[in-house]
Amino acid sequence: MRQRVKRGEWMAERHRLSELVTSKAQEAATTNKVAELAARDKADGRISRLLHGLALRMIVDAARPGVRKLTPTEARTIASLAESAQKIGRIALGGSTENTGHMGVPGGAPILTAAATPAAVTQAMRDYLAGN
Repeated sequence: MRQRVKRGEWMAERHRLSELVTSKAQEAATTNKVAELAARDKADGRISRLLHGLALRMIVDAARPGVRKLTPTEARTIASLAESAQKIGRIALGGSTENTGHMGVPGGAPILTAAATPAAVTQAMRDYLAGN
């Protein structure tokens, strides 16, 4: 070390070691962050499925004969729950949470939608809850 100091190489050696230590520290931090994000995404995906299932159950239960119908406020709350569950799921999978195929995006086009009958929606919910 003293010889390097005498030859004037101390600052270069110090700089090289500093870069090496910084590089290793950043690599370890990145590895830890990737593992933590993967674990959180897995948990968020599970939460999304549970919330989505809860919203569907609430809608299916309210559609049964003899059951009190949902108030508009309750329906909006359930719709908001389903929307939040969808966003959580999309984020957990790395997807977009916004409509990206619209006229405001270069090369975009209107998003086509199709109306489903209440019977089709109810059947889809039953299939989902049954795991089909």
